[in-house]
Formats: sequence, C-alpha cells, structure tokens
Amino acid sequence: MVPIEPFTLLDVELRRHLTFDHPQGHVTLIYVATGDLAVSSEGGARHLAQRQAIAMHGDGARLSFAADELAHLVVMSAPEIREPVLIDGPFIMSSAEQIAAARVRYRSGGMGQLPPS
Repeated sequence: MVPIEPFTLLDVELRRHLTFDHPQGHVTLIYVATGDLAVSSEGGARHLAQRQAIAMHGDGARLSFAADELAHLVVMSAPEIREPVLIDGPFIMSSAEQIAAARVRYRSGGMGQLPPS
C-alpha cells in the first residue's frame, strides 16, 4: 500500500552526530525515545531529553543532531497539509461529510477490528 501523502520516517540509534536536510514546506517532528539529544540549525539550538519532542516547520535548513551517549530518536517529516481540520471524537478529517463517512466505515467494521484481550 502506498501512502496518500509522501513522508519520511527515520528510526535512529545515534551515538554521535547526524545531519538531516529539513525540506522547504515540510513539518518535521523529532521525538527522543531514550537518551539526550542536541538539535541545532541556523536558527538556534535546543536540548531534548528522553520522551521529549519538538516540531519544526521547514525552511530548507539543515538540522544537526548530536548525542554524547547512545540516543534513540524518531524523525517524521512530511509536506505541510494546508486544509481545514475538523475533530469529532477520534475522527480527524477536513469536512463534516468526511467525518460522517468515517463513522459509517467504523460502524460497519471497515476500519478493522481488534479481538478482546
């Protein structure tokens, strides 16, 4: 299955240094699962500890990640979607019609089912 929107997903164990070109017009989320991480770009620097995250809007900058000891991080980046957002319970869509259609799919089992545990 091909995703509707292109994206980058990196699952990284970092021991020293890594650079990531933050594409123009993208939104990037950096989540530190374990360890400590220094994130820097031309616009400044931030320190992220374990279980912290930062979201960045892309201006074409190069991001640098540095870890003194082993750090596990997840980097997710995708083009910014400039659409209206409606939230109704667990459903997040762009219109009331899409939310209604999602509810119908959910009720009919079209979104899959999890067996009771």
